[in-house]
Amino acid sequence: MFSETLYDQYRISVQEWYSCGLYEGASDGKKDYLFVPLREPLDSVQTKIQLSEQLKSAGVANIAHYLNPLENKSTKASAPQNKMLVFQVPKDDRAHSEHELTELATLHTLTRSQAPSHMNPYSVRRWPVWWKKRLHQLEGWHQKINQQVNYSNFDQLFLITFPYYRGRIETAIQWIEDCVNAPAENVEEVALSHYKFNSRTWPIINPNGPQIKLWTDWMWDHPTRDIAEYVRQGIFEEERIPSLPNLIEPYQRYHPQTYQNHRLILGRLMFPLAYVEAIENYYQLEDTRREAVETEDLEQLIAEEEKYLQGVSKIKNEAGIYPGLLWFEQTEPPQM
Repeated sequence: MFSETLYDQYRISVQEWYSCGLYEGASDGKKDYLFVPLREPLDSVQTKIQLSEQLKSAGVANIAHYLNPLENKSTKASAPQNKMLVFQVPKDDRAHSEHELTELATLHTLTRSQAPSHMNPYSVRRWPVWWKKRLHQLEGWHQKINQQVNYSNFDQLFLITFPYYRGRIETAIQWIEDCVNAPAENVEEVALSHYKFNSRTWPIINPNGPQIKLWTDWMWDHPTRDIAEYVRQGIFEEERIPSLPNLIEPYQRYHPQTYQNHRLILGRLMFPLAYVEAIENYYQLEDTRREAVETEDLEQLIAEEEKYLQGVSKIKNEAGIYPGLLWFEQTEPPQM
């Protein structure tokens, strides 16, 4: 059915379907396409399309080209009938040689302080505000479940571990608020950033091809947001706890990280994003069919907490950040 829609709306005759990172892709034998769910208002889509064209003109390579449905004769974006955005992958025969952090540094350089006024960019000042809202929601769920008679396995896990992770959230909030109130901090800086940047944010269609940049994940925030989330992935996924200078060296060549930036990175790493997202996804969707899988995933996340704290502590020491984080140093992670 989707193949018929693609032909009717875009004149794309799919010859091959494939997976490409988080997304589905297809080829018509000559060109490749990626399909991304529509999750934002059309005015935001239009702004990002215009920005992507500006960045292409400025020399940023491998930005996917958004395709409007054929019935839309204007230059403005329109909502696809199936709520799926269609992108044409740029043709680039060059082997991908740039590290993703090198390309990220270029993106940050070209977009620093360029956020449109109507885009309501994030900044470090908004991090603790948003984290407090998310904490309040988790506290509401915890109170509600605590009053129940019957608990699911996920409920029990949440009830046991939430007091510990609430401490982590509160520590992260206080840390960033202290950064914001420090006069030396440059917390107003914004650049084109990503919701959760990591080594898989830009999909690759073939091993020797370039990384494809999709504007669907773009947002405006302090540049350290991207670096912190990249480091978070490294702590979780690398077998040995990574060294911060080595991990972000390709970025540091272009944007050396200051002491203040290291403090902001550390503040984001303190916030238990993976845990918060796991709880939010479970209780917002309330899909009992996935309870066993999501419970197992949460158990695995909690089992990795000690290693994660070691990674955060190593990064703090390498960056020369003192005084110590008393909550982290005095609190034992939950034992399952």
